[in-house]
Amino acid sequence: FPDDWDEYTYLDIRDHFDCDSRSADNTKPLPSLEDWTYLQRTYTRVVDVNQRWDDPIPPTRGYSFFPSGGPTTTSSDEQQ
Repeated sequence: FPDDWDEYTYLDIRDHFDCDSRSADNTKPLPSLEDWTYLQRTYTRVVDVNQRWDDPIPPTRGYSFFPSGGPTTTSSDEQQ
C-alpha cells in the first residue's frame, strides 16, 4: 500500500459517510445509470478485475436482495 494509505473498518466508513441517517432517508434518488457504470468500472479496475455485474435488476431500479437466485425484490419496488 502507498505510504499515505489509510485503513478503515466497515464501521469507520459508515460513520464517516453518516450511513445511519442516509439509509433511513427514503427521499433520496437512486444513482443514475452513468453513476453506477462509473462505480462498477472503478471497482473492477481497482478492487477486483473478476467482479461480475450481472444483477437482473437494472441499477436505476434498485438491486436484488437475493442475488444468488432468490426473489428479486428491489428497494424501488418496496417504496412504491
